[in-house]
Amino acid sequence: MRLNVHPADPVSYVLVNMAGEFERHNVGAGVVHDCQVIIDEIYANLRAHVLPDNPNLTWTITLNPAEDHLEMVVEYPGPFFDPTRPLPVGYRHPAVRPEGGMGLYLMSELSDDLKHTYHRGVNTLTIRKELGSNYKEHSLCR
Repeated sequence: MRLNVHPADPVSYVLVNMAGEFERHNVGAGVVHDCQVIIDEIYANLRAHVLPDNPNLTWTITLNPAEDHLEMVVEYPGPFFDPTRPLPVGYRHPAVRPEGGMGLYLMSELSDDLKHTYHRGVNTLTIRKELGSNYKEHSLCR
């Protein structure tokens, strides 16, 4: 499933469409929750950091389910930004971090694998979540 997201689309539009796909593929509640937090953080970061310089920003999120995992692929035009780079020490734990950076921390912690590529002005973020017996329960956001 591939979903195009436009500037006027609220985060609920993305979450509802993705929830329908998660249900269709029998994705467990824990994975759905983690994915929804990740999607919300991506949405917020794009609106805060990319949309101001590109008011016509359209980005896509693609769900690629497999038997033992799922991948969400987010693509958006804009300046290079790699959210997979190691966070500065001060950002690694919410209890000691300065203001900002919480979204990157959550995405990193809730993803089983997070990859970034940049090609011809387009950032591509691939998020992997394990399913079934491979799913690891996270205590964040619970």
